Amino acid sequence: MHNRWLQARSWVASVTAVTALMLLSWWLLVGSDGRGTRWVHASYDASYSLRLNQAAQISNSPVVMVYLDGKTFVQFGQDPARPLDRRFHAQLVRRLTRAGAKMVVFDVLFEEPALDPSTDREFATALREQGGVILGAEWRRREHNRADQTAVVQFRETTLPDPQLLAAAAGYGFVFLKPDADFTVRESFEGFPERNLLSLAAAAAEHWGLPPVPHGERHWLNYYGPPESLPGVYFLDALDPSAVPDSFFRGKIVLIGTLPGARQFGERRDEWRSPVGTGGGGGVLLMPAVEVHGTELLNRLRGDWWRRFPLGVELGLLAMTSGWLVFGLRRFRPWPAAGLALGFEVAFLASVAVGLNGFRTWFPWLIVAAVQVPGAWCWSLLMHSLEWYRQRRRLQAQIFEQAALLDKAQDAILVMDLAGQVRYRNPAARRLYGPTGTGLELEPEARLAAARAAAVSTGEWSGELLQRAADGRPLTVASRWTLLRHPTGEPDGLLYINTDISERRRLEAQLLRMERLETVGVLAGGMAHDLNNMLSPILMGAQLLRRQAVEPGAERMLATIEESAQRGSEMVQEVLRFARGREGEAIPVRLDELLRDLAHWLRGTLPRGITVEVLVPPDLWPTQGYPTQLRQVLLNLCLNARDSMPNGGQLTLAADNVPPPAESMSPPSDGVPVRQVVVLVSDTGAGIPESVREHLFEPFFTTKSAGRGSGLGLSTSAAIVKRHGGVLTVKSELGVGSCFEVYLPAWPPG
Repeated sequence: MHNRWLQARSWVASVTAVTALMLLSWWLLVGSDGRGTRWVHASYDASYSLRLNQAAQISNSPVVMVYLDGKTFVQFGQDPARPLDRRFHAQLVRRLTRAGAKMVVFDVLFEEPALDPSTDREFATALREQGGVILGAEWRRREHNRADQTAVVQFRETTLPDPQLLAAAAGYGFVFLKPDADFTVRESFEGFPERNLLSLAAAAAEHWGLPPVPHGERHWLNYYGPPESLPGVYFLDALDPSAVPDSFFRGKIVLIGTLPGARQFGERRDEWRSPVGTGGGGGVLLMPAVEVHGTELLNRLRGDWWRRFPLGVELGLLAMTSGWLVFGLRRFRPWPAAGLALGFEVAFLASVAVGLNGFRTWFPWLIVAAVQVPGAWCWSLLMHSLEWYRQRRRLQAQIFEQAALLDKAQDAILVMDLAGQVRYRNPAARRLYGPTGTGLELEPEARLAAARAAAVSTGEWSGELLQRAADGRPLTVASRWTLLRHPTGEPDGLLYINTDISERRRLEAQLLRMERLETVGVLAGGMAHDLNNMLSPILMGAQLLRRQAVEPGAERMLATIEESAQRGSEMVQEVLRFARGREGEAIPVRLDELLRDLAHWLRGTLPRGITVEVLVPPDLWPTQGYPTQLRQVLLNLCLNARDSMPNGGQLTLAADNVPPPAESMSPPSDGVPVRQVVVLVSDTGAGIPESVREHLFEPFFTTKSAGRGSGLGLSTSAAIVKRHGGVLTVKSELGVGSCFEVYLPAWPPG
């Protein structure tokens, strides 16, 4: 649904662009006066850059020029500000007649009779002898205000040649041309045939025998080159057969007119702007009016003037190119669209050149080449830029969302190149490895190289790695490596996703230990049952032997055997109760006796370098509990003390009463303090570091090597003391030793 909506919106936008471009093109074509806009004029002028074989078009021209320039006046001693004496015109006409010119056309006005009537008669005679002279007449549009200044009256004024000369000539034509607003003559002017008022070129063509141009048909001048491209000579040279041979004029139409001395438009006289070529210094070339008449006449003789499509056809072409360009370029990205637009420009200009050179047809093609094509490409660029911007915004939103997910991810995520340089690490990786670490320091390089090679060859690798955290502790991580590729397809790097499974592995190890301990408990229960069966006969035999008369030494031996067997039986019962999950019944326990018996046993089992000392007051309060469990607690503390003194030392077992209020014991829930007994087990060993003391009572925590401890001794002891309502604490100093304090409630409570 979203894609369909985007397509509909894009289609509506393209239709809007086509409409806007089409309306703009129509306005540039029609403008304010229907056919005379700047873009039309510029297209006409630029068409000459597409024209071929210009030189061939003026070869064997039937029309030649004779220019009346300033040197002629100087040579004849004439005032350039006044008309040339007509006897010189008569000489030129006779020279042209002798040379065989078929027609002479004057772009010179002979409105008034000459001051010397003989020159008019001489000139009229020469005109009759020629028989094909067309004189120039003038047609002006004038304006003047009425006397009451209420309105402006426009009227046309026609000035014909002198009647004597007009009667001798073959006809006349108006020298009026139809320039555009930029003083360039582009369109042919017929005059007013309906009133028998023809232009100079039309009158000459009619006398030549050409049919008149159909009414309403419009033609545009086909200039054959820049100014003075038509064959021409100067007035003085035309009078001299040695300078210009007769063959130059034979069978030709000769146009005679003024060649103004000014050559730049700022000094304009009887001349018009040339649409072909530009002048140096930023000015434009100017063409004499007589050459414009000659160009128009030559177009008529050859029929090679230019034509335009009807207005409706041009509007249709502009509408078609607008739609094709907008919808066509919209389908491509900007640079391919630019190449397509350039190709269209080349093909379009080629078609314009074919129309000009092959069919002499033109239309305002600059509107397409300079407005529609760039406009359509800019529209395509704009639409693709907006689409790119929207896609970028969507991608940025996705990137921000993914970055937020990466920031919240608990796994350590890194991106490294194949050389091992880190390109990216998420916050979890920075927290785990530090700002610069990768955690790969503990793994052998050979294993890392093998994993890297497997990831590059297969694209994936996964396994467990031993790594180092930022605080130095070892880590076990589940690592997944994914190969990243460059857009060209080449391997570019590796994505690492590491999950810290150290706690999971520790818990799994604890579970395995607990399973082993459970198995040991089951075995211990069975062994204790068997051992109890073995001790029972020993105990019964010792009791029976004591009833008989024995020696004093034997009496003591039997008492020892009976006591040991009884104690062993009690221990076996405790083991059985522990294995079966039954606690038994708590009884009053005299800690002084427990400590002395334990010291007696330790002196016989500990290394000789360790001395055992017992400090117990005679009035030590008893406690209530399970003797076997308390013995287990104290024995475990003593064995730990032994392990801390491998080179010997002193083990001290002490006890004392702690009357209320006890600073070391929190009050019970009812807020009434109780009496306590404290038992101390101290040694002169190496001491316990503070980092170890923080974890000392955690299950399965041990500093001993593998196979020498399960990590359950102190945690079990603390649990037993807590079950008795007491507290187990430790104080230690490196190099001095350690002291474990066992606080137990006194019995009876006070």
